[in-house]
Order: sequence, then C-alpha cells, then structure tokens
Amino acid sequence: MSLLESLRSSSTRNPLIKEVKDFYRHLLSKGVRILFSWVPSHVGITGNELADKSAKSATEFLARPIVYADVQSAVNQWCHCQ
Repeated sequence: MSLLESLRSSSTRNPLIKEVKDFYRHLLSKGVRILFSWVPSHVGITGNELADKSAKSATEFLARPIVYADVQSAVNQWCHCQ
C-alpha cells in the first residue's frame, strides 16, 4: 500500500501513519491546509530528488521500531510472489 493510500485508509494499525494523521488533523484545526500529491520518483524532478535525498539522510538519525503490520505485509507479499 502506498503512503497516500495508507493516509486515506480509515483502518491502519501503523503508529507512524496514525501519528501523521493526528498531526494533519491538528494542523487543519489551526487553519493550515496541506495538499498531498503523488510525484513519480527517479525521473529527474529537481525538487523530488532533493526531497528523496533529505528523507534518506533523515533516516540515518531516526530510530523507529519495526511495525508488526509492516513485517506481516512484507511477508504476505513475499509469499504471494513464490
């Protein structure tokens, strides 16, 4: 499931998605509007390449626990490919 699909879903067990959704609702309550857009990756879009580089850099500093639902999803996808 893509990130945008996860954000749109009403039933997610992923704590990171819940955290993003809670923060989004908080910003909405303050009058801040955010537009989420899908952008194709690795096609030379300057802003997207910079965002990708920044995101990869940020992962080096953040330690987040592995979410069981993510592991389960990855295992299920792997099993279906076999």
